[in-house]
Amino acid sequence: MDFGTKLKSIRKLKNLSQSEMADLLFTTQGNYSQYENNNRIPSLDLLKRLIEQFDLDANWLLSGSTEQVVNFNDNSSCNIVSLKTENYHQPFDQFEKLEKKVDNILNIILKDKSNT
Repeated sequence: MDFGTKLKSIRKLKNLSQSEMADLLFTTQGNYSQYENNNRIPSLDLLKRLIEQFDLDANWLLSGSTEQVVNFNDNSSCNIVSLKTENYHQPFDQFEKLEKKVDNILNIILKDKSNT
């Protein structure tokens, strides 16, 4: 996912217009539109404001990654673009199911041994 797409996704997630987003980042709506369309490279100051304003992970913002690192102790970062918490729970849920199956098998084995 490119920078402009991430920027647009953040704006839409926060229900902001391009003009409102530009105001938050201390730039013009025209410049902001160029950032979203990948026609202009943002300054370091603008990137810093964006990261601080929306509590973003800088590596995520500047890389092609779609995965956002989230601080779950800070609720403001739990609604970040591309965050799908169900994906984080799936492996744990699968592990719990597997653990129950193993416990059941062990119980069956132990019962068989005690009956012999």
